[in-house]
Order: sequence, then C-alpha cells, then structure tokens
Amino acid sequence: MDKVRIGLKRKRVAVYVVLIAGSIAACFVRAVMVTADRSRQITAYESEWARSGKPVVVRTVAAKDVLVFSQFTVRGVSGKTGKGFVTGEVKESLRPGQEIYTEDKSAVCAAVVSVGSNVDLNTGMFPVEVEFDKPCEVNGLAVVAAHTRTLRNVVVVPIEIVDIDAGVYSLWTVENGRAKKVIVSIGSRDGYGAVIAGGLQPGAQVVFRGQSLLRDNDKVLIVGAEPNT
Repeated sequence: MDKVRIGLKRKRVAVYVVLIAGSIAACFVRAVMVTADRSRQITAYESEWARSGKPVVVRTVAAKDVLVFSQFTVRGVSGKTGKGFVTGEVKESLRPGQEIYTEDKSAVCAAVVSVGSNVDLNTGMFPVEVEFDKPCEVNGLAVVAAHTRTLRNVVVVPIEIVDIDAGVYSLWTVENGRAKKVIVSIGSRDGYGAVIAGGLQPGAQVVFRGQSLLRDNDKVLIVGAEPNT
C-alpha cells in the first residue's frame, strides 16, 4: 500500500514539474515573439521614415507680448471680502482697483482693495485685501491670480519641447524638410512657457510634437501645424 502511495505521489510530482516547465517555456517563447515583433515594428517605422520622413507637428514661432501672472491665496473674511499675503515682488505690482483672476486665469473674480506697506512678522510677506464679485465662504481659501508684468516682444515655447543635457538647452526645428537641433538659451520659464533669449529667431519652424528619436538632418514629414499664438 505504501509503495502504491509513493508511486502516485511521484507521478503527481512529475506532472507538476512538466506543467511548470511547460509554463516557463511558453513564457519564454512569448517573450521572444514579442521582442521580435517589436523589432519588426521599429524596423518598419525606420524604413518608412527613411522614405517619407518622420512625422512631426510644427509651429512657426513669432515674437509677442506675454502676460505674466502671479498666484496667491486669500481667505474669506466676511461678505465679499478676502484677505491674504503676497511677496514683496508681487506687492510692487498690485494697486487698488486692479483686477484679480481665477486660478486658471479664465475670468475676473475680484479686485484689489488694499495692499499693506509693512511686512507681516508671522509670514514675512505683505497683507493684501480683495473684494470678490460674489459672496465668499468665511474662512474658505481661494487661489487667485494677478497680472504682475508683461514680457514684451519675446519668443515663447512650451517648456516640455525644450531638452536639457548637461545644462545645455536645445529644441528641434525644421529647415528645408530636414530636422535641425538648435542650441538655445532660456531667459525665464514659468506657467507661460520658456522664453527664448537666444539661438532661435522669430519665423522658425519649431517641432512641437514628434521630436522623439529625431537626429540632425533626418528627413521629416510635416503632418500638422499647430496654430500660431
């Protein structure tokens, strides 16, 4: 009886070993197939790009005036009144009656009532009082934005299209149907984008999408042009 049990046990172990080995083999085969398929796809893409050019979306950049906004938080006090604190730099740009915008800067929501001239010892900032267009919740917090300065006649591009390598900034342009990597200097960057201080002239065709895997002098195919802003 014991010999029968031992024999059955050995058979079960053998079956498990076969199943595990089969699963491992199937996973290995699948991995090889996926890798080979990806390799074929990349090869196909590169072959197509060599013939027609890598698809890119470009925008012809232009110099323009850019409004810069600074955000700060205010707390509802009573009725339509809200109070908060701003840095010294923002304080210098605010004046009574100035329009205050919603956090996304899509609409005017308040106006400046007053800006304190003395720094608050607890915050190290300057007090500001605003009046909202609508009654606000007492002790409720709201993030608002104020237009604090204007950048005149500058070229601005989205921060995400600017590459940085060892402290050197660059982006991709298109000249005569070919990709060209351009080294640029950045004057400032914020929510409005990156201000190009040098290396790029107004009128240049800048690649806004499709720049991954580009190399200098690659043939490109312009499949879309984003509207100039």
